[in-house]
Amino acid sequence: MTKRPFFGIAPKKLSYTVVSDIRAGSSEDVPAPRKAVFFVDRPFNAPALALASGDTVARGAVIRPYKDGEGYFVCSVSGQVSGIAPYTDARGRKQTSVTVEAKGGEERQTVAGPAQDLATALGHLENCPGGLKLSRANGKGIKTVVVLGMDQDLFSTAAQQVVRDFGAEIAAGVGALKKILGAADAVMVAPAALQKDAQAAGVEVKVLSTAYPDALPALVMSKLFNATLPAGSSPEDAGFFFVTAEAAASVGAFFKTGRVPDEKMITVVPKESGAKLQNFRARVGAPVADVLAAANVVVNGGDRVVLGGPMRGAALFSTDQPVLPDTDVIMVQAGETLAEISDNPCINCGDCVRVCPAKMAVNMLIRYLENGQYRPAADLYDLFSCVECGLCAFVCPARIPILQYIMLGKHEIAVEEAQA
Repeated sequence: MTKRPFFGIAPKKLSYTVVSDIRAGSSEDVPAPRKAVFFVDRPFNAPALALASGDTVARGAVIRPYKDGEGYFVCSVSGQVSGIAPYTDARGRKQTSVTVEAKGGEERQTVAGPAQDLATALGHLENCPGGLKLSRANGKGIKTVVVLGMDQDLFSTAAQQVVRDFGAEIAAGVGALKKILGAADAVMVAPAALQKDAQAAGVEVKVLSTAYPDALPALVMSKLFNATLPAGSSPEDAGFFFVTAEAAASVGAFFKTGRVPDEKMITVVPKESGAKLQNFRARVGAPVADVLAAANVVVNGGDRVVLGGPMRGAALFSTDQPVLPDTDVIMVQAGETLAEISDNPCINCGDCVRVCPAKMAVNMLIRYLENGQYRPAADLYDLFSCVECGLCAFVCPARIPILQYIMLGKHEIAVEEAQA
């Protein structure tokens, strides 16, 4: 990003990595993990558990750890449960963590003739590779399914690799999703370099700019569908259901084979300057360390490992953390290249305001967020208009973690509303 005076020209655009930048050929498979960790999206409650350490589980099985049956994961290994514990993710969401020790036996469970309806999809595919969240569309009156053939962060080419390698599965998944959601239309958005591959899905293809952050759903709606997403609302509220190319392919594969896919496409970004990006397929739940080992990436003391890209990712405290259904990028940063940690106040330079795609007064918003004034930040300075692209933090000369403050503010307000 170039620097310029207050009244100077606009900064250069950041650009997504496109599929032509990745190593030629298909992705490489990561060996089956010896241990896998899965997260269930509900707080840990030991007395209500129906699952216990020592229980046997099979690959492909839908595991519901609680007696009431709410919340599940699809196991990607066969073995025994070795631990169940509370876990809080990077966004403050309280979850239940289940660890499974693999003990051989790779025969996968199948669902005989799964019906293409919402109940079947909700009961099997909420945690499939690609991060499908069909529950968000339940009862929303979806009119258009939008398949994202472009990745959501810089350096990632995982979604584009899926478009290139799994066109038939995506086509089947789009058809199933239209039927499940009652949607009339389906569109795939992809970069020009991938237009021919995208057309294999058999739906209309809209060419998307490679300028970051144009692939984020709110901006896709604005730029390609001429639809404005009101602050605090979701694309589903406006009749759009966004699904990653990988999630669409997972849906297609499930209804074709009866097996829930469990292998996630991931772009590995090595720490060496100029190193080639490469895509790998690893099982959901596998340790991040396994993926890095397959990519011959060594993590030294002081290095940083980020789950996600440089704009929207979150640092890991351990490479034992698992691959998640929406893990598109694993990025390693050398310790000696990391910026110093800072608690500097806003200097009111205006750089964040100029780059904000939502046209927010970020310089004023951050003052409220820094002081824990989350509700005024929402009411006075459009907190919920933020699309979470991270450009504000990227250009900030004071190195304020603006995006993290914004995510914290949204989380705290959600907790407050849930307790009201």
